Order: sequence, then structure tokens, then C-alpha cells
Amino acid sequence: MKILFIKIFVAGLIILPGNQGLAQEGLLADIIARIEKIDSVSYMISESGAITADRPLPECIAGDPGITVTKVWVKKGYLRREVNSPTANAKKVIQVFTPTGTHIYNSYSNVTTQYEPSFTGAAGSELGISRKNADIFKVLGAETIDGKETTVLEKSFPGDDTVYHSKYWIWNEKGVPLKVETQWTIMEYLNLQSVQKFTDYSFEDIPESVFDVANILEIQSSTITLEKSK
Repeated sequence: MKILFIKIFVAGLIILPGNQGLAQEGLLADIIARIEKIDSVSYMISESGAITADRPLPECIAGDPGITVTKVWVKKGYLRREVNSPTANAKKVIQVFTPTGTHIYNSYSNVTTQYEPSFTGAAGSELGISRKNADIFKVLGAETIDGKETTVLEKSFPGDDTVYHSKYWIWNEKGVPLKVETQWTIMEYLNLQSVQKFTDYSFEDIPESVFDVANILEIQSSTITLEKSK
């Protein structure tokens, strides 16, 4: 876990330069409206990436990071992630967020840490696009992925030491991402690339038992301990 976008087609509408901004706003609003209608969703993320630099890298971050697979279940007030990474010290991390608390299990230490409640978002809040951040996205074009029509979005911003650029392929029918490509440049010499593919979407209601901490973590170890965060 090292590194833990249309030509705008609108039926019957020719987009003139003065109307393009309004058209983009309309497309983004449609995407956000679809996300906000999601009551419950589960999906899989497969992430691959690469790290390059203009100077030698420390051994701890050099090399192929492999493919990280994350399974996500989310509904209003509840979130569960299971992260499996082949190269990280903690090859499995389980995060469970509920209205009563947050629990994070780390296979490296074989310990679950308990925190105060920290997730209150809606089901779509984990998918990267919301009314709060819509203004930083730009519509690039349209593409088809695995037979699904998508809108291609771009998000890019510079920082003091970091330049961040990403593309989102948003499934038009559901408003959720099918692919995200991200590039970071850090300290002008360290370059990170990441490709995330989103699959196995299900929009069926998720029972609260999926977020039952005791059942989830009992599977991982018979010696789980809870540590209250300070």
C-alpha cells in the first residue's frame, strides 16, 4: 500500500463556447445527484502503481508495489474496508466505521485499535465527488469502458511541494467511478502513479451485520485486543 474523464454530447444541443461552462455544471450536477441517491453500495477496488524518482529511492519505497485489493461496503453512517496489500508490512487492514466507534485491525501487529466515531457520510461519500468539491472537477470527454458509457472528469491542483492530477471515468448510469488514474509529483523529484479499477458494484441494501465488529474481527484472530485511542 505504498501508494496507498466528454467531448460533450447532449442530444439535440450544440454547445457554443458561451454555454460550455453551463453544460459542464449540468453534467457534474447529474453525476452528484446520482451519487446522492445511493442508499447502500459495495464494490471492489484493484489498485496498481509505480514509484519513480530522479535520485535513488530508499529501499522501503523502491520497487513494484504490487496490486492492492480493497473491498468496500458503505451505507449511511456505516463503512467497512478490507485492504489486502502484497508488499506492505500489514498485508491486511480492516477498517470498520459505525455510529458507535471506529475500529482498525492491522495484521502486522494483530491488534485492533478503537477510536471515537468518525464517519457520518452518506453511502456515496466514499466515491470522491460531492457538492463540496465539484468546482475542482473539469469535464474532459466521453469514453466507453467494458460496454458502459462514462463521463471523463479531471481533477488537478498544485501545492507547495506536491502537484496532483487525476482522471475519473464515471459510469453515467449510476454516477460512480469505474476507473481513476492519479499522478503525484512530490518535492519535484518523486513521481507516483496509481490506477484504480472499480468492479463488482452492488446497490442492494447491506445488512448491519456486515459492520458487526465482533464478528468481523473474531475471524482474524482469537487474541484480538482493543486499544482505546488517547
